[in-house]
Amino acid sequence: MNLIYNTAKMINGYENTDKALKTITFRLGAEINCERIYLLIKDPISNVLTGRYGFNISDKELSRLSYSIGEGIIGKTFRTGLPSFIPDISTEPEFLRKLRGGIKEEDKGLSFICIPVKHRKKIVGIIGVEFKKENIPLTINELTTLMKMVSDIIGAAVNKYGKLKAENELLKTENIRLKAELETNYQIDNVVAVNKQMQKILKDVKKIAQTDVTVLLRGESGTGKEVLAKAIHFNSRRKNKPFIAINCAALPESLIEAELFGYEKGAFTGASSLKKGKFELANGGTIFLDEIGDMPFELQAKLLRVLQEKEITRLGGNKPIKVDVRIIAATNRNLEKMVSEGKFREDLYYRLSVVSIYIPPLRDRKDDIPALTEFILQKLSERHKRKFSIAPETFSLLMKCDWPGNVRQLENCLERAVIFSDSNTLKPENFPCYEGKPCPLSSIIPFGSRKTETGREVESAVLIQKRKPFEKPSPEEEKRLIEDALRKTGFCQAKAARLLGMTPRQINYRIKKYNIKIPKI
Repeated sequence: MNLIYNTAKMINGYENTDKALKTITFRLGAEINCERIYLLIKDPISNVLTGRYGFNISDKELSRLSYSIGEGIIGKTFRTGLPSFIPDISTEPEFLRKLRGGIKEEDKGLSFICIPVKHRKKIVGIIGVEFKKENIPLTINELTTLMKMVSDIIGAAVNKYGKLKAENELLKTENIRLKAELETNYQIDNVVAVNKQMQKILKDVKKIAQTDVTVLLRGESGTGKEVLAKAIHFNSRRKNKPFIAINCAALPESLIEAELFGYEKGAFTGASSLKKGKFELANGGTIFLDEIGDMPFELQAKLLRVLQEKEITRLGGNKPIKVDVRIIAATNRNLEKMVSEGKFREDLYYRLSVVSIYIPPLRDRKDDIPALTEFILQKLSERHKRKFSIAPETFSLLMKCDWPGNVRQLENCLERAVIFSDSNTLKPENFPCYEGKPCPLSSIIPFGSRKTETGREVESAVLIQKRKPFEKPSPEEEKRLIEDALRKTGFCQAKAARLLGMTPRQINYRIKKYNIKIPKI
């Protein structure tokens, strides 16, 4: 009974299922003085029983234990759900000795008990016990009863292990798929560019990607600086390592140092454990510092040290940590002017701009608009599970707009048209700049922004016609916009919030404020 009590105690006491099962299997074998024990668990994906834990058995031997359902005594025990007993394994043809490549001389006289492991009447594994009758302190019936009790106790843990393994395999597969997809999406030849100036930039990017040189990407907001940063990374030798992006303007000054360089336990109030910064997490890969012009002046010296010495020091630490990271920075600000005004370090400026690439605004490369529109519509079709196309006359309309928000504004505009369109073909009237009118900067009214875990700010905008620059909508108009967005998104508040550029909290506040009725489903 002590063995049963200790088994139950270990199952409940260990947070780590793997460690619990390993310890239980070993102690069980030692307690009953058997030759060996092995625990096999069914793989939920392949449906094959595989050796996972054992007593008096090497990892190499354990890896050989693999049985399909119904194969040999072990496979049949799993299929029937009934215990099996073999008095002498050397005389039983159905006992498949995979452990050592067949029955050996030392196997003669060995008995074998095979017990199914169940969780809620579902068989999830097998316990096999090899023993010599004269060595164990139990009768065959007592041993069978004991092993049944153990299998009942560990059933939930075995089931959990199987599920976790399956989930991990799926995650690995998905991770491989996503990596391959990223590499494909950001292959330089797949970046949308018809404009000759952009094609020249992409040729330069292809050469730059083969080096580890620091790159400074310049251009207006929304021109695609992060797309080029990813293209450089995924076409370099670092492509299988992390790409980490962080917006220097989106994080408070008090947090940005900790985000970039990490901190030691006890470095400040609330630092209850060590935390690695983005530079450490990006080790071997690429870190993309967006809005580098907004980095606090005091922190620029630390960044300069990373570029010069290839090392960082965590907050509260005194030990330099070597990092192998490629730095790509981006800005829409005039760094030369900031240097002359003493707002940006001159030495850092020269370190960052070893290679500087200027990305022209969309208004200077309007020949890219048709190809970009088709590309964006393809993504939107996949996202919204509808096949969208665009009428020829709509292209003419889009070409007339200046797009002050550049590619990001074009994408926002197309997504809004897709959501509000009753037809799968987008026509001029689906856009704010219909009837040949250009889409002015004043038609972009920000309703808010949301931040990701890395501090990257995702800007959203709703295009509204005939409004003075940055004038807030009236309460009546704001209520109408929210109601319209809710109807178009099936009253899904999260989707409506994304459409309007609000956070869920902001839209929920306004729904209550304007007493907007949400139908109960």
